[in-house]
Amino acid sequence: MSRHDQIVEFITPYFEAQFAQSCNMLEKKMQESGAEFALRCLQPFMKLLNAAHETQKSAYLCISGIKSGVLTGNYQLRLDLYDESYLLDENPITQYWDIGFLFDGFDRDIEALTEQLQTEFVSLRDSEMRLVRLRYCAYYFALARKLCAEFAGVIGEMLAAFEFDASCQILFGDYLGEMARIGPDGA
Repeated sequence: MSRHDQIVEFITPYFEAQFAQSCNMLEKKMQESGAEFALRCLQPFMKLLNAAHETQKSAYLCISGIKSGVLTGNYQLRLDLYDESYLLDENPITQYWDIGFLFDGFDRDIEALTEQLQTEFVSLRDSEMRLVRLRYCAYYFALARKLCAEFAGVIGEMLAAFEFDASCQILFGDYLGEMARIGPDGA
């Protein structure tokens, strides 16, 4: 077993408990800010729909996490509106959504996980910590997916208000990769 595999095998059982702590703090913050939080979340979608209004591209709204941001500290989701040709659409309408507020505890979590790793591994290489960051970010992107799914109904209403096609599918997943429907009709 490679050292990377050993590190992943050792630290993965700690992911869930660490994330649960951060998630509880984040949920408190979201509840405290109420409507302000909802407006903050919906603003990037409004910008996207404003930009797309003239083109009427609305067959697919794809939301995807940008994993490189986990390494750079620039946490974003990419929002794309495609026409019926989906990924073959040569000019999708794109907007980026800064979700740094969702990743508020990420760096603290990584510090705690690093301390846990150092009980078993004396020194850790940058490449090993990048691997841990990329594995652990799945929890935060799952939270982003849950948030987008909760707002999918409102996003659908926004599409209708802009007179876009009512059959627009809202998808969440990896950019140019696997996507799944979210919202009232999806997962």
